[in-house]
Amino acid sequence: YSSSNLVLTPNSLEIGNFMALVGKIDILVTSNSFALHVAKSQKVPVVTFDNPLPPQEIEVDARDVLITPKLGCGPCFNKCTQSIEGKCMSEVSVLEVARGIERVLAARA
Repeated sequence: YSSSNLVLTPNSLEIGNFMALVGKIDILVTSNSFALHVAKSQKVPVVTFDNPLPPQEIEVDARDVLITPKLGCGPCFNKCTQSIEGKCMSEVSVLEVARGIERVLAARA
């Protein structure tokens, strides 16, 4: 799917094409993943979220937004103790992500 404001990529996109695409966008919303590292290497602002690692270990700078979980059990280093694995991430709301996007875009204006 693609529009003037949004691009969703398939999982099968070749790495070089993915990196080129990331270099052309205004903002990336992603978990702590390869996509985050690609965006940071190309100085693309991000809204990102992750709990297995301590927040200070996630590669963000002042123009980025890091959404941290509300549960007190993290960081778990991928050894979740909740009855629902990944509960911390399922509690990140769409509204919270949207507000993060607004903050990044407002800082660019």
